[in-house]
Amino acid sequence: MRRASHALREQCENRIDHLGLPLPFEPADLLQAVANVRRRTLVAMPAALAGRALSSHVITMQDRDVIRYPADTTDMHGDYLITYEAWNLALEVDPLTDDTSGDTSLGALAEIRGVSSATGIGGMVTTANRDRRRELEVLTTLSQTRSAHVISKPRSHNLVAAQIAVPKRDLDELDTLRDTLVRVLGPASQPIGLGESDYDFTENLYRSLIEIRDAELLLAAFVHPDARKIAVGLCRERGDSSRRLAAVTEAANLSTALHRFQAGWRTRRELPTNVIPAGSRRRTFASEVRHLCAVAQALDKDPIVRKVSQYCLNYPDSSTPA
Repeated sequence: MRRASHALREQCENRIDHLGLPLPFEPADLLQAVANVRRRTLVAMPAALAGRALSSHVITMQDRDVIRYPADTTDMHGDYLITYEAWNLALEVDPLTDDTSGDTSLGALAEIRGVSSATGIGGMVTTANRDRRRELEVLTTLSQTRSAHVISKPRSHNLVAAQIAVPKRDLDELDTLRDTLVRVLGPASQPIGLGESDYDFTENLYRSLIEIRDAELLLAAFVHPDARKIAVGLCRERGDSSRRLAAVTEAANLSTALHRFQAGWRTRRELPTNVIPAGSRRRTFASEVRHLCAVAQALDKDPIVRKVSQYCLNYPDSSTPA
């Protein structure tokens, strides 16, 4: 369980309350609230870059700010990346103090913006920006656990989070999956899970899902291009349901990516790669938990995943050294 400064959590909750978001809220509500603070139009646009753009970023134009984020991830993860960047912009003009000096100045944030996304690709995590990253992670996590992905309904201003009955063994497998990804990625995983805060159960579970999706974005360029096709064929032969097929296919993609990342083999740029199958990106918080539990189990135990992984190790000729 993550534990750190209660003061940071309280500060972030005050910032969120100050924006006056509805409960639950949609991404458009947050973008409009931040645009009102900055007095500039703010829009979010997906970037369909086949796993090559591994982080979100902001493009500042004369009349607006544009948040670009990877299209090749789940809707819930995409909303997390949008929210992260929106808060990064909001803190340039502190909504509590209207202060644009010191650490919240445009000059100071220029360095942070280049590495501001949740995956942190594009630069080193320094002491100077670690505190800002930590605050942004807590702001984004607390915000998103009030979003329509997670909240079932508001009741007298008290949030009613989706009640998810998850067996402890499944939660343990999620933790194992997350730890495996971080271990294999090594130094590349440094920016994942930077912020530790006084999170409750739902927030901790949400963080685990986001950190797994962050790691999958990092690994997208290493997926064997034949993995999905082979896994789908074998699953259909076995008579798998659509839900099981989606979990096994993602696990097979992930397995090949982990092996190839360790071997230093990156898939050629002209070949589309992605860990997450295209048809399985629209999920609620509850269904995402169930799906990733199934992915973790398949990665550990499913014979189809082992068969696909072995095939792709034997036939790596669609790839080039990283």
